Amino acid sequence: VPVPDQELETIAGIAKSARIVATML
Repeated sequence: VPVPDQELETIAGIAKSARIVATML
């Protein structure tokens, strides 16, 4: 099942946020 672009963008945004938080920690 193809994943909508919006979901991909959301996942990418969460991944970026997680990386930023991990870096701050």
